[in-house]
Amino acid sequence: MMIRQTVTVLFEEGMHIRPANDLVQITAQFQSDIQFERDDETADGKSVMEIMMLGAEQGHELQVTVEGEDEQAAMDAVTAFFNGKDGQS
Repeated sequence: MMIRQTVTVLFEEGMHIRPANDLVQITAQFQSDIQFERDDETADGKSVMEIMMLGAEQGHELQVTVEGEDEQAAMDAVTAFFNGKDGQS
């Protein structure tokens, strides 16, 4: 199975190095494949550089796709991150 959800970048600086690194520290804990999409660009959710290359700024929406054995837990962690429930925003 696979789950998809839209998240909004709330960070003032957008998905710059610090939030991208924080996000990858979360996604690396999961076995599932995690992808972020913005416009026609796709990024590996476990790559700081690819996430930064999406150029997502505050207010931009990202499509998150998670597929794998722990996909629901991974999606919950990713959405909590974007909703500021990890102490970052």
